[in-house]
Amino acid sequence: MPTLIPFLLLGLVMPADLALIAPAPAAPLRAKIQNVLVLGDSLSAGYGLQRADAYPALLSERAERAGLKVHIINAGVNGGTTSGGLSRLPRLLDHHQVDVLVVELGINDAFRGVPLAQISANLQKIIDLARARYPAVKIVIAGMQLPRYSADDYVTQFGAIYAEIARRNDAALVPFLLEGVMGNPALNLPDLIHPNASGQKNPRRKCLAGIGIGAEEKLKRKEEGLSSHAPERLPRREVKSWIQPTRIIFTTPPIILFWSGSTSPLKATTATNVCGACVSR
Repeated sequence: MPTLIPFLLLGLVMPADLALIAPAPAAPLRAKIQNVLVLGDSLSAGYGLQRADAYPALLSERAERAGLKVHIINAGVNGGTTSGGLSRLPRLLDHHQVDVLVVELGINDAFRGVPLAQISANLQKIIDLARARYPAVKIVIAGMQLPRYSADDYVTQFGAIYAEIARRNDAALVPFLLEGVMGNPALNLPDLIHPNASGQKNPRRKCLAGIGIGAEEKLKRKEEGLSSHAPERLPRREVKSWIQPTRIIFTTPPIILFWSGSTSPLKATTATNVCGACVSR
């Protein structure tokens, strides 16, 4: 009988010992912070504004409200072009881990008359370079449009470049980043080209829709008090229309005389800077 006592004691204490060595409950996983690199021109740089008022800076706050954790790296420069962005990108990729690349370039190329094939090739090289370094990087193409002041094939084909690049690379597409802003005096600086602080809020919303599919729509429904169970979709390849000037005289610099939807001409305004570069035709 005495020989059984140690075993009985072992049976009494073993559960407590096992409790001491049992694994602790797993800590909840934290949402990964996405590094978002915005490779852009004066629109991203916030021409005429404080850098904090440009849409990339505003994007971080709105993303957080939508439940996304992002770190924005604003690489927008005044006068930026596709070739300039391509030359700057390697250094940026060396210095930053990139999860999402927003490409907002091309309009200055168009103002300078760069061949469309060259613009398209530069955009493709930017994407290829980013994916070669970070294969899982998500690409967001921020499209731009030229005012259709003529039936010029260049104008029409320029607008189609972004949709084609997005389709070819399975990238998210913002068809026209300045839709609802371009040509609206209340949302632009006196040059009627660059958005003011209020006008920068619209590109912020559109970029959030590209970064987090459904996030912007969910946030809008929340703000409007609507149900969050409706289907969420991001239009990726639809080229949308926008309010366009009915007449623009392109000199150096351009003079905007009339905007469609207006019953009277605006005061003639001379734009001294078009996305960081004067127009010459």
